[in-house]
Amino acid sequence: MLKIPKDKNNPIKKSHTITTTESQHMMGKVPHVRDIMTKRLLILTPDMTIRDAAKKLKKKHVFSAPVVDSDGNFVGMFSQQGCMVGLMDVIYNEVPLPLNVGDYLEPEKNTLTITEDAPFMTAVSKFVESNQLILSLPVLRDGKVVGIIARKDIIRTFFEITAKIPDAKQVILYISALDKGRQESEKLR
Repeated sequence: MLKIPKDKNNPIKKSHTITTTESQHMMGKVPHVRDIMTKRLLILTPDMTIRDAAKKLKKKHVFSAPVVDSDGNFVGMFSQQGCMVGLMDVIYNEVPLPLNVGDYLEPEKNTLTITEDAPFMTAVSKFVESNQLILSLPVLRDGKVVGIIARKDIIRTFFEITAKIPDAKQVILYISALDKGRQESEKLR
């Protein structure tokens, strides 16, 4: 619960504790990953050449894309970084062409992922708390890619859910309450 102090700029005239239900009514539904993820995806395969994958990344204006095997299972992420490593291999290590995505992807075991039913603040914390710069997270259901959530989705959603809050202090309190709700829901899992 949020404790909103009495303030002349506050539309709530008296000191009032806002419950989760009231805050959801004020802001609308607190989103989950499935509500904000991109569902129309660029999907790559391990046997695709790096050149073809790089063209697709460029055409779609994305930095990375999920890679799936022939059964549709997620095997990792391929990024512009993989393209550059491949280029370095060709030039300096004389690795023969063609280079395949499977040799230059970030494997599934090293990739942060998220599920579609994860709360918004869980996604935010994965981006923030990682030791590596993450631009997007693949969204998985039973090992299959069902979407992707990018930093831009997080920022857009933040502005959407806080648009109706009149001042910055209340935004911070509201986001803090969302995080406490995330922590409580993760304890129950």
